[in-house]
Amino acid sequence: MFFSNGQNWTAICDLDADNDGKTNGVELGDPECVWERGTIPAGPATGHPGICEIETQECLSKASDICPTTTTP
Repeated sequence: MFFSNGQNWTAICDLDADNDGKTNGVELGDPECVWERGTIPAGPATGHPGICEIETQECLSKASDICPTTTTP
């Protein structure tokens, strides 16, 4: 995605590549989309913009291989 957008961070920062409800910038520690090559992002990374983390409701609802939480007597 980065290369297909001309290696332009601001072009993909506001996108949500993995559809988890968080922008790529938020997940990589740059919620304001101001990062520039050679600098450190404003904050810590909170996720991976290409992986829909199962902890989010958006991703949990998409998961088809989650086992139900039932108990057997």
